[in-house]
Formats: sequence, C-alpha cells, structure tokens
Amino acid sequence: VLTGGCLQSTSLAMKSIDIMTRLAAPDLVGKFLMEHFDGYVGTLKIKKRNEGALRKFILDEDRKIPASEFGVGLSIRNNNSENSPEIDFHLEFVKWRKTYLFDPSLNIFNGLPRRIYRTLFLFERAIKKIPSEIRGLWFKAFSTEIYSVWLKGEELPFINSRLQILKGDHEKDSKLIYNHRVSKETKILMRQRLRELSNSLKINNLGEFRIHSYFRFNSLFYTGPNFHPMGSLRMGTDPKTSIVGPNFAFHGTSHVYAVNSGVFPNGSNHNPTA
Repeated sequence: VLTGGCLQSTSLAMKSIDIMTRLAAPDLVGKFLMEHFDGYVGTLKIKKRNEGALRKFILDEDRKIPASEFGVGLSIRNNNSENSPEIDFHLEFVKWRKTYLFDPSLNIFNGLPRRIYRTLFLFERAIKKIPSEIRGLWFKAFSTEIYSVWLKGEELPFINSRLQILKGDHEKDSKLIYNHRVSKETKILMRQRLRELSNSLKINNLGEFRIHSYFRFNSLFYTGPNFHPMGSLRMGTDPKTSIVGPNFAFHGTSHVYAVNSGVFPNGSNHNPTA
C-alpha cells in the first residue's frame, strides 16, 4: 500500500517495473498534477453603514466566527454554467492589507532569481508605503471600509501539469521534478467567477469589488506551487485513462494500492488531506 503522500507514492510507482509494465497507460503516471491555488485576488470597498448587511449576507446561523476579528467567508454558485465546468472556490474578506506584485509568497513571476525577487519586493514596499497611508486616511474621512479578498480555488485537471523523474547515473542521483502548471481554462473560468462575485455584491448593494491588476494577465496567475499536490495517480474505471481503479488498486494488479491525494481525479479548493 503506497501511503507516502502524492509525491512520494508517484515517485515509487514510476520506479516500480512491476507496476509500470502492468498499466495500460503508464505514460499517465505523474500527469494531471493539481494543487489548490490561493492568495489575495482583490479588494472590496464598502460604506461602514452596510458592513452589517455584508456579514448577514455571508454568514448563516451555523457560522459563529466573530467577523470583526477574523473576517467573513463567502461561497457563490453559478446558475448559468450548463455549458462550462464548475470550479469550486471560497473567498474570505479580511481587514485590508497591502498586496505586492513581487511578494515572494505569491510567486507570481515563477522562475525569477530569488535575489532579484527580494530586491524588487523591498523597492515595491517602499514606494507603496506613503500612498497606502494616504488612502487609509481618505477612507476613514468618508466612512468607508476596505477589505482584502482572499481566495482558495480548485484547478481543473491538466495533462501538461506533471511530476517527472530525472534519472542520474545511479539510482540515488535520480530527482523528482515538480512541474506544476495551471491550465488556461482554469484561469478563464476563475476570472468569470470573480466577475460573477463582483456583480452579486453590486446587485445586493454590498460594495465595489475590484480585482487586482495582475489577475488580468494570463501568465501571472498563481502558477507557483503551494505544495498541496494531488491527481498524479488519478482514479478511474477505464485503465486507458487512469492509473488506479475505484478500489484504489493499480490497474493490472490486485495487490498494490495507492491511498493518498494522488488518486484524486478532480481538484480540491482546500488542503487535500486536511
């Protein structure tokens, strides 16, 4: 039973001659690697007199979180998605915080040398400090509150997102390559959902939602890993399009099982094994 997590279990399967030779589609092992992406996606500007309505709109009787301290959470449903896949995500509204294009934790410019990243981040923090203080005084003067909007979202399975093994001269020199990618379809659908959120809030007089500028560019969409991997040993009934069956056994075997997030055929918008 492979229970070493998505990465380790996939690596072991790739190195197993017994497993790989029994599979009908061994080339799919490691592919469809998914994560959930998360990060600040925009800001919500709302009059202080409407803050209570916002909390009422978002929270129901089962949610006892003190919104003034922790923020509030929101899930929206798209009722006009018959011709497009659904993407599961949730949003949290918290007291406004500055966001930075070169924040290393966002990893927007994946592959940029870390030293350059940090230098640009420090420079960006310096030039934003004074404008942010002025904006805070402006909103206070006009009885307006501003929230930062945090998103956790699902990715659609993407065959070009994958784990690979780079073989060395010896077995101990082999390396697992983490080549995570977010599909264009996922990015387009997520932008559609954010526009739906903006319209929903506007219709209900719950403020003006503004998407961060870097979200409008296809290549700058949280493509860096957050290391909550899943999907690289995807489950299915057809051995030609999946790796393990509904009973968690590798296709072609009856004695080797994978029990980890690698078997997920679809993504999750939260930590997959939490």
